[in-house]
Amino acid sequence: MKIKIVFLLTVILLIGCEKIDRKINQQVEQTKDIIQDKIDQKIKEKSRDLTALEEKKPMIYIML
Repeated sequence: MKIKIVFLLTVILLIGCEKIDRKINQQVEQTKDIIQDKIDQKIKEKSRDLTALEEKKPMIYIML
């Protein structure tokens, strides 16, 4: 009888751990997506800044 109770408690614990593990993995994936979006946004901003600087380059040479 005690073995059955221990077995059932072990199964319940494993199921609980599996659910927690899934939630953690889901949050990790969401965090990865958020970070990747922020990185992509920064790259676009820097690319835009670089493009604007390239367009202004001839004017800088004229001023010199």
